[in-house]
Amino acid sequence: MKKSAIIEWVSVVLALAALVVSYNLLQKHLTGSFAMGMFDMGCSASQEKGAADCAAVLASPWSYWPPRVGENNDKGGVPVALLGLVYYSVLSIWLIGVGKPSRSRRWLHSLLLLFIGFGLAGSAYFIWVMFTKLDQWCPWCLVTHGLNLLLAMCMVMLWPRQSRPTTPVEGDAAPQPARNYPTKRQVAVTLLAICLAVYGEKQLLASSNWQKRAEFYEDYVKDMMDDGGRMFKNWEQTPPTIIRITNEHPIRKHGGDPKMAVPVIMFSDFECPTCKKMATFMEEQVQPLFANNLNIIYKHYPLDQACNSRIKKPFHLHACEGALIAEAARRVNGNDGFWKVHDILYKNQQSLHKGILPVEVVAEIAGLDKAAMRSAYDSKVAQDFVAADIADAGAVGVTGTPTIFITGRRVDRVAVTAIKFWDAMAERYWKQLATSRPESTKLKEKEKK
Repeated sequence: MKKSAIIEWVSVVLALAALVVSYNLLQKHLTGSFAMGMFDMGCSASQEKGAADCAAVLASPWSYWPPRVGENNDKGGVPVALLGLVYYSVLSIWLIGVGKPSRSRRWLHSLLLLFIGFGLAGSAYFIWVMFTKLDQWCPWCLVTHGLNLLLAMCMVMLWPRQSRPTTPVEGDAAPQPARNYPTKRQVAVTLLAICLAVYGEKQLLASSNWQKRAEFYEDYVKDMMDDGGRMFKNWEQTPPTIIRITNEHPIRKHGGDPKMAVPVIMFSDFECPTCKKMATFMEEQVQPLFANNLNIIYKHYPLDQACNSRIKKPFHLHACEGALIAEAARRVNGNDGFWKVHDILYKNQQSLHKGILPVEVVAEIAGLDKAAMRSAYDSKVAQDFVAADIADAGAVGVTGTPTIFITGRRVDRVAVTAIKFWDAMAERYWKQLATSRPESTKLKEKEKK
């Protein structure tokens, strides 16, 4: 096989690979999840600056063109992932339908190089945006840009060069004139296929209502978070459920009146960035509304296949380790030990995420006996306790974290982090106590905005 033919095939594979990645990025942008589970690898959510977080990048104002910043901060613009999908669709079809033209048709290759030149400029711009405007970066976005660079190199190597003249040998047939490739019909069919593909992608986007669903959900979340009474009413109308709680489950109390305590059951995951934010939110903003009378009951639900069979694809690869470390601390030093390690795990979440936070290190930070912690960590008792919590989560329909239940009623995902919902809940709480709500528990005006 000629060298040029090998390069052509490599180019087709590169373009198709970039097409698949772009499709998954678009799916992630519009629906919140990749179409293929393998793309979750190396792209876990993280709140740390400089960390890899595809979700954060694809949810940023810069994930649209033009970007939704400055005067364009309202809705509008095309998802950058959609531009990538169209770009690599065009390249894939052209390379399959036309490939390397003959010398006489090199002007077609010039147009292709010009097209790829614009693509390279776009790649350079979006890489610049990712590392100067955003706090996180997207590994799979960089993969598409890298594939684009490799495609450009292949196209340069496929430039139609002048064939070297050969010395005729007496008796040989006269050399045939070079064939003009591609024919006009081939170019026309390829361009038609490109138009159909782009039109099909547009129709797919419209028929699946991805963009409309994304915008609807965006509006829904905004409206809901501004209406504490509506969120509270939705919670109040939710049927209560029974969740297994034993004397062994860790409870965080803040010295409030036990007779006035409100039980809040939280299914959580130590590798989950949102859970980390939720823990801080509950302590700093929600507890004061109830004069510290919320009792936070922690139940394990690690989104990790290592101990949770309900997780069907790799996600939080060290969440089970985190759950067992916390459970080991509870067995070594009781309720206080659990909550001390709870805070340590969230503070060192990036180390846990990278798999470099062994139980001995946590024990040293917490001032607990390392050997006892290791023994408790490895024990079947700890593993069974975590497994029982996971089973409880499945029984009440928990699929993600954090999931919160108040007096047995599940709190909507939108309401969980909405301070106005908790304020409406606090208002009900103080009325049930038949006492005036203390001024110190009321939301300040700036907090309501």
